Formats: sequence, C-alpha cells, structure tokens
Amino acid sequence: MVLNCYLFCSNIRMWNSFEKTKGKMIWSGKGLIKTQWILCPVCGNKTRTMIQENTEMKNFPLYCPKCKKETIINVRDMKITLADSK
Repeated sequence: MVLNCYLFCSNIRMWNSFEKTKGKMIWSGKGLIKTQWILCPVCGNKTRTMIQENTEMKNFPLYCPKCKKETIINVRDMKITLADSK
C-alpha cells in the first residue's frame, strides 16, 4: 500500500511539471507516457497529429488544416525538425 501511494504521488509531481508545457500524460502498461500535439511549422497552430515521447517519424508529410500547407518533418525524442529537401 505504501509503495502504491509513493508511485501515485511521484506520478502527480511528474504530471504537474509536464502540464505546464501544454502536453498531456496518458497511462499505459509501462507507466505514464508524455503526449503532445504537433504544431504547424508555418503558422504555429495545432495540427490533427499527436506524438508520444517514444514516437519517431522520418519524412512525415504534416498537413495543417488552417493554413492548408503540407510540410515534411522528422520527429525524434519529441523534437520536431524540418526534413531536408533534395
């Protein structure tokens, strides 16, 4: 019982610190996983794509419903970068 309380309390602390970054945390079989919406690199608005902390994408075509532009991105460790155009 004490161990469960400790895990719950530490998860609450993690939740509060991550909530400040406008992300979410979801519970999975392995514990809490951070999630966040991908923002459009052109206009800065939320897209309809969400990533988790273990998501990796390479040359992903990201479409923004607001500015109606498509951008090729790479995602690794919740960091989004523009893909090199060739």
